[in-house]
Amino acid sequence: MKKIISVLLILTMLFSMTGMMSFAADDSLSVVFATDVHYAWEKITNNGTIPELQINPKTNDYDINEAYITGDTNFSHVPATGQLLFESGAILDEFLRQAEEDDAKVVVISGDLTDTGSEEASLKMAQKLAEFEVASGKSVYVIPGNHDVFKISKDRFKEIYHVLGYAEALAQDTASASYTADIGGDYRLLMIDSTGAASGGHQFDEARINWIKAQCEKAKSEKKHLIAVMHHNLLQHFAFDFIHEGAIIDDKYGLKELFAEYDVKYTFSGHTHAQDIMQYEASNGNIIYEVVTGALNAYPLSYRVVNFAESGVSFSTKSINSVNTSGFDKMMVKVDNVDKRAITDEAIIHAKADFKGYAQKAYRIGIKELFGEKLRTATLKEYLNINYKDDQTVSRIIDKIGAKLEEILVMPLYDKDKTKVGVMVPLVDPETGKVVLDDEGNAVMTARYSVQEITESYGGLLPPTHYKNLLDVLVLLYETHVSGGEGLTYYSDEYFVIIHALAAALNYCLFSVSEYEYGIMIKFMANKLEPTVLGKLPAEMYAYIAGGKQGFEQNIIFMTYLISPFVKNMVSDTIPSDRDVTLGAYKAYAEPTPPAEPDDPTPTPPAEDNSLRAKFVAFFDKIAEFFRMVIRVLTFQEIF
Repeated sequence: MKKIISVLLILTMLFSMTGMMSFAADDSLSVVFATDVHYAWEKITNNGTIPELQINPKTNDYDINEAYITGDTNFSHVPATGQLLFESGAILDEFLRQAEEDDAKVVVISGDLTDTGSEEASLKMAQKLAEFEVASGKSVYVIPGNHDVFKISKDRFKEIYHVLGYAEALAQDTASASYTADIGGDYRLLMIDSTGAASGGHQFDEARINWIKAQCEKAKSEKKHLIAVMHHNLLQHFAFDFIHEGAIIDDKYGLKELFAEYDVKYTFSGHTHAQDIMQYEASNGNIIYEVVTGALNAYPLSYRVVNFAESGVSFSTKSINSVNTSGFDKMMVKVDNVDKRAITDEAIIHAKADFKGYAQKAYRIGIKELFGEKLRTATLKEYLNINYKDDQTVSRIIDKIGAKLEEILVMPLYDKDKTKVGVMVPLVDPETGKVVLDDEGNAVMTARYSVQEITESYGGLLPPTHYKNLLDVLVLLYETHVSGGEGLTYYSDEYFVIIHALAAALNYCLFSVSEYEYGIMIKFMANKLEPTVLGKLPAEMYAYIAGGKQGFEQNIIFMTYLISPFVKNMVSDTIPSDRDVTLGAYKAYAEPTPPAEPDDPTPTPPAEDNSLRAKFVAFFDKIAEFFRMVIRVLTFQEIF
């Protein structure tokens, strides 16, 4: 009897839920989002070594240079961005294989489909994606990134990628490569071309904003939820915007507020090669989210699967953990006009055994080189816009400080091998924290062989870690952010090392200049960096710093003040999470208000629903009622 009752109960619940399940299925939509594929067709096909593309900040255009690094012979083919360009074809193939197996019927790629943007590479990329559409039965939608329109026009881009979104477009912006497309249910893509007229630019004009607003109006009138997609970022995702200077669009036309007004709740973008989600609260109180996804061809080789539903929007991060390495041994790179193997046998063995680990090592080598380049004296002058002719004094001060900075960044963190050449630093009295002076008033200098020794000489302490130098720790901070795997805390050894080592580095660098030069530099920095994070420091902090360069503790305070928001935004994850999380749903469109009833209303019988679905639900409702009656009898409910 119990078994019969259990079966009947289960059947009753299943039949009763039939109608509800049909509604839920109609209201959800799953989409695969990827970005910055950087498909390097020329490298993969051994069609010659194609130089990397890098922005010249003075012309806002690309300069061509090789940019290869040689720190590790097994990764000498990796550029300073840490991207796997030679391996990009294998990564793309594995991504498409995984996307075909996923339940999602829509795939969206938000720019930088190819690395060089050449016509040949674009045609090959479009062909691969079109073949995927046919084989999988899924729909692919693309939008250009800055790399995609470097060598071809936007009109040519739309021609090449015609079947990948433009053929299905409901509306197209004739002045750009923007378009809209319905992708199922109540959802519509707003594919925004964020590239500018010049390669590398991304400034919007009023006409493009007006086109976007018109699409928002149309979507609202048709009760469609807009999902915005563009290559460049709408919000600031880094504590220090100069890390990815030029990544954020110039929002002088108020695109954020426009999105909030029309409930364009989610914007998906790329460009910065980071896995990050930020939220923005508009003046009307609405919250919008920007979802940035990491480059597909760089560690951690991530893409997202996003499910849109009435209950919320859920994000799942997926990764490329293995690829087909056949063909890696055929790829060549030109060095001093001589062709040589791009990827060594040892590197291929590593890639076969642990491709994600292989990608991580390549990334660390590349980014370390990039950071080393960005923190050089010449780069600092360029960022601060220091012209020797106009700022001779400041330029000379930066030369002195920069030379010491370059020195300490690569100095061993813990190595105390006294056979190596040490650096001379002022001797500090550990009791008073002040520099020991000789009879003539000059600082007594002493040899130090590691950052740890320098830090300890100032009264600081470095806990033991496996990092070799300061650059290693800086790369860790950056890598943690771009992977979306935040979790480093203010109590971690890494954070402690960063604060104390950078405070010691600051002391070390500043002792290369006089008190007078130090004061000039503080005033210059306060004025120059006013719009940035550094410029937002209170005046009291600058006064404290300018009070003297001998105090290690005051530099600890300065570094804590400076690095804490950096760590908070980049490392210690904040709401929302950057990888797997469920966030708010789009607002439901309000049903129209029914007309006011007359004083003496005459009941109007509801219109009979003769649809197949209504008949189907009614049929199972009768069956469910029958089983409920049987259960009442079997459980004696009808008797008592």
